[in-house]
Amino acid sequence: MTRGFLGLTVACARCHDHKYDPIPTKDYYALGGVLASTEYHEFPLADEKVVKAFDDEKKKIDAREEALKKWLGEERTRVGQQLAKKIADYMLAAARVGTADPALDGPAVERVRKYLAVPDKAHPFLNEWERLTAASTSASPGQIQEAARKFEALVTAVVAEKKGIDEENERVLEEAKKSKDPYDLFCKGCNVVTRTLQRDKYVLWSDLFAEKQRTSEKEHGVFYFPDKEVDRLLDPDAKRKTDSMRAEVESLKKALPPQYPFLHGVRDIGEPLDLKQNVRGDPYNLGAVIPRHFLSILSDGTPAPLNAGSGRLQLADEIASPKNPLTARVIVNRIWQHHFGTGIVRTPSNFGFAGDRPSHPELLDYLAARFVESGWSVKQLHREIMLSATYGLSSIDSAANSAADPENRLFWRANRRRLDVESLRDSLLFVTGGLDPKVGGPAFSWEEPVNRRTMYGKVSRFRLERLLTLFDFPDPGITSEQRAATNVAPQKLFFLNSDFVSQRAAALADRLRSGEGDDASRIQKAYQVLFARPATDEDVSRSLAFLKSGPADKQWPLYAQMLLSSNEFSFVD
Repeated sequence: MTRGFLGLTVACARCHDHKYDPIPTKDYYALGGVLASTEYHEFPLADEKVVKAFDDEKKKIDAREEALKKWLGEERTRVGQQLAKKIADYMLAAARVGTADPALDGPAVERVRKYLAVPDKAHPFLNEWERLTAASTSASPGQIQEAARKFEALVTAVVAEKKGIDEENERVLEEAKKSKDPYDLFCKGCNVVTRTLQRDKYVLWSDLFAEKQRTSEKEHGVFYFPDKEVDRLLDPDAKRKTDSMRAEVESLKKALPPQYPFLHGVRDIGEPLDLKQNVRGDPYNLGAVIPRHFLSILSDGTPAPLNAGSGRLQLADEIASPKNPLTARVIVNRIWQHHFGTGIVRTPSNFGFAGDRPSHPELLDYLAARFVESGWSVKQLHREIMLSATYGLSSIDSAANSAADPENRLFWRANRRRLDVESLRDSLLFVTGGLDPKVGGPAFSWEEPVNRRTMYGKVSRFRLERLLTLFDFPDPGITSEQRAATNVAPQKLFFLNSDFVSQRAAALADRLRSGEGDDASRIQKAYQVLFARPATDEDVSRSLAFLKSGPADKQWPLYAQMLLSSNEFSFVD
């Protein structure tokens, strides 16, 4: 919030007073109280009866799904622990020691074999087993069996200990929910002391019973079976109950009507609260309660309290106040950066001491003042910038200017810039006659062959579309003040090998060849459509030579792909 609107890195003050700017820790928690007093809310855009009917049915589905999830969790635990009671038999079968019990589950034996084969386990409990079963050891079957039984007894004890700890922690957390301290409710039990297994025992328990960790390539625990896999291990009664519960959920989902439209929004929580300072950023070491207020350095004297509800409206008024020296300058600088590629301040989210100094401080002040005087009109600001002589400059180089200002900090020429990925994809669709100009509607999935504008494509925070990543789309999981500008080989390989580019090139070739005239006139049309300029005599002669070097139905798509792959198409001078 503060980086975006104020150009200040207030988050640095979470644990200590800001190292460079006059922002004390208390200001961080004062603003944090406003946000903590705000919650996400969906505002329905339908009749109250429609909303109630849908919500009631959805609650039934959620309740049935939660019951199914709880039931499968209990059965998964029961099945896993039941198999673990015979882990010695599974280990001996996996190691092919003695005669395997035919009643053992075959896939579970294979899981155990795979686990035992993993070198350098993060716990010491299988050290003796590994020593006795090593190829260089001549241990007797009896010794190996004894080691397996010892490990089985340990696993049984760890399971019992984990169960006792979980029951105790559940009681503690239930008691914490009864707290009447509003901060405890916001903190969600972060000051509650719970217990856990000793480290090596917990690693062992995780290896055997934990679900796969989503942030790594780690497998599920040896005796952890996902929903579909656990079915084959259920007894007949449990299997019938599971199938019945699943069928009920599916039936309710099919009967559920389409969800009503709604707006994503926020609202104040029931009882707005002030945060306690986390001493040195530690949520387990709470200090004084910090009343909600605006940044001290941007306030006249003592900051006024933000106590009307959550304080969001008051905070917005403070941020957008004409007396605030930062907001207008930050907005002006971002708009300038949009038009010129770089801002007057080259760190658009950091106007503090550690940020960049403005190249034209008087210009920044002038534009900010004009912006406020115009009633914060972004449209008028765009107009004033785009009608300026500076905006009208070309990208032609000047040896004298380049020697004096090689980075073009003074904006003596236009910066040559590559199209961003959205403009690049849209341009490929537009010049080839395939862009769908429809406005609005749902976002499209990248797996679908959709020709809608790129701005309607889905953006995943977990797995960004490869095309977006390739052409410097910012990480949607974090704030990004400006896009990086990379120039790497895979970008050019995209134009050479992409099916999308090949399809657009074929469409462009068809568009050019469908018109009247000879090849020379078609080449002129291609240059006008793609580059907004007439083809030179050299362009025409070289293009004709290429087109005549092979069959027309092959050369035209290749020629179109070559033009689409050129720097002149991708860059704006």
